[in-house]
Amino acid sequence: MGQNSGKLTQLGLKVNRTAADVFDGTTTALFTIAGGRVLLTHIEAEVTGAAVDVATSNTKFVFNPTVGTDLDLCAVLDITGDIVGAIYTITGTFSDALTGGIGGGAVGMSNSVILPEGTLDLSSSADAGTGGALGKFEIWYLPLDAGATIVVV
Repeated sequence: MGQNSGKLTQLGLKVNRTAADVFDGTTTALFTIAGGRVLLTHIEAEVTGAAVDVATSNTKFVFNPTVGTDLDLCAVLDITGDIVGAIYTITGTFSDALTGGIGGGAVGMSNSVILPEGTLDLSSSADAGTGGALGKFEIWYLPLDAGATIVVV
């Protein structure tokens, strides 16, 4: 479903998650963090397949730790009607909304985020389910503990 490129870049290690129907009004686990803490340096979503349905779709990234309570990594952004190629990211400031959308560009992370073991999820509030929009994802990270990894769920 996805792969770890294994190649270290300035942003760290990169993991890709292939396109899937995730703008569906639920919370979907995208990536699993295992083996210790990581430094999240970038996460990106892109709309593929078709435009997002014309129904309110408040969307955000959420971290679901193995121990503790969920943490919103950003505030919601309504992605209703966003077209194929729309890109979304986070700034790394939890109170900032998901960035990006219809214009195709997005603001990258200005603040890296330390995350322990758990899952990184996408939450969307609603979707009419008829548009065929898919989301593909890329994540970059640096392991902070020996053996810490991020893999596709």
